[in-house]
Amino acid sequence: MRVLQILLLLTIVVGVKSDGAPFDECATDAQCPADATCIDTNNNDFNDRCSCNTDFFPYDTGVTVDGVPQTMCTPIVCDPTDPNQCSGNGDCEVEGGRYVCDCYEGFTGEICEMPITTTTPTTTAKRRNVVPIVAAGAGLLFLALLGAGAAAASSG
Repeated sequence: MRVLQILLLLTIVVGVKSDGAPFDECATDAQCPADATCIDTNNNDFNDRCSCNTDFFPYDTGVTVDGVPQTMCTPIVCDPTDPNQCSGNGDCEVEGGRYVCDCYEGFTGEICEMPITTTTPTTTAKRRNVVPIVAAGAGLLFLALLGAGAAAASSG
């Protein structure tokens, strides 16, 4: 009888989850990541499953805390099986384990909904000051060479 009590206690202790619980196991919504709900899968309070809310899907962050992989719910931006994704201005691709829109040239935004427009006025460089600067530089070079030549002639 004592062995059964110990096994029951051990089962209860193992079933209780802490804040570091794996993503798919929970006892309350607070133990699930943001945008997820604890779903009662077996009509008891232990070993229920976190499920991402509508329009979110589980994303493995690649981070572990105390050996437990940390998963979060990330918004579903696009579905690669739907040809009308990304506003028709990009392709739905997997990036870092989640689906994102890869916008065509000329478009931006989470779902490629915004055309890129240039609002910065273009300016043309003015060249009117270039000639005096070049002439002054050439004059200084000439004087330096003339001075070096004169010094060489007087020492020889």
